[in-house]
Amino acid sequence: TSLDYLRHSAIADLEPRLRSRVTAIPNGVDLDRFRQAPIDPVQRRRFGLPPDGLAVAFVGAMDAAHHFKGVPTLLRALARTPGVSALLVGEGDL
Repeated sequence: TSLDYLRHSAIADLEPRLRSRVTAIPNGVDLDRFRQAPIDPVQRRRFGLPPDGLAVAFVGAMDAAHHFKGVPTLLRALARTPGVSALLVGEGDL
């Protein structure tokens, strides 16, 4: 799914001529199913989100090995964006 995964996985041991033939194909997202939609007020309370305003979600590993996912960058951007809340789901030391 990514060249970083290639470099840090068991496939990294392939001989160089085979590695050079690998192409990263990112995971697809069904945009009809996953789209901007209102968040149920009950769910907002459940997750500690304000009753109104924009909310974004991040779902993924939050550890040093997955630093490239940009969790610190997301948090810095949110700190500079009034009225936007975030729900981060995942485990790790970040």
